[in-house]
Amino acid sequence: MNLILFKRSEISDDGKSVQLDSKDPRTKHIFDHLKKCDGDTVTAGIISGRQGNAIVRYYVGDGCQRRLDFEFDTSVVIDHSSSKCVNHEIVLVLSMPFPKRLKNLWPQISSMGVARVCVVRGSLSDSSFAQSSSITPKVYRPLIEEGMSQGCHTKEVTVDIEVEDVLSRAVLDKLGLTMSGSTSSQLPCTTSDIKIVLDCGDEASSPPLPLHRVVMKNISDVATTTLESTNCVVLAIGSERGWTEDEARLFQEAGFHAASLGKSILRVDTAVVAGLGIVSTILDEQEVARNTNPSRRYNLAK
Repeated sequence: MNLILFKRSEISDDGKSVQLDSKDPRTKHIFDHLKKCDGDTVTAGIISGRQGNAIVRYYVGDGCQRRLDFEFDTSVVIDHSSSKCVNHEIVLVLSMPFPKRLKNLWPQISSMGVARVCVVRGSLSDSSFAQSSSITPKVYRPLIEEGMSQGCHTKEVTVDIEVEDVLSRAVLDKLGLTMSGSTSSQLPCTTSDIKIVLDCGDEASSPPLPLHRVVMKNISDVATTTLESTNCVVLAIGSERGWTEDEARLFQEAGFHAASLGKSILRVDTAVVAGLGIVSTILDEQEVARNTNPSRRYNLAK
């Protein structure tokens, strides 16, 4: 646990304390693993709320309850509940993989700061996977929170599951992944968003450009045409058998750019981690450039 994470429902009305059972993994981590004592500091956060160094105050009461008082150091607090805290976002569109593999992926995805995950059913996905418990909130939500704690993120990850029907333009519209009208509660994509589909191509054509080149080229193109910086990248990754030619064409018609991770045929979990790592690193660099020297924010692709 690099970040001790709490739900808002666990926090007192004044936002300064929480009751934890002595058997709670977070309690054990704070007092047994980190060996924290009264007055020590710990990195803590509230989902969709504050994050920063906190001073631990605890009292051992009757039974096995402990109270932790958090006095957030306002000089290092990040508040994800504030509209002023605008960071870049990554949206992952993932074709339903093997359920066991998806369970292992949930914490890895959230640890890399992904803001939204859309699980869809590609033509090559097994239809029986749609009945898996791995796409139910009671399974994926704790795993997502585990990854958020690992990656030190408090911004809540939105999950959309659309596996009843095979991937189509209607599904993409419903998820707000095209710039046409959508029925999604999420805001539709904008002209400053970069949409990319990982695709190995076929034997008859040249493989797509490497992912990092596609991302950086599009960042430059967006800045040139809209005079805006890119805040969102949508990355679509197929399941174990990838996307079909029709699906690749569907993404292209919806404004996605094809990219690859090289010549090797990768497992879906490897592709997800590698792809997210490349995208998040580039967006982190762009954000640093924007915050430290705004005049350089459009030069990352050069």
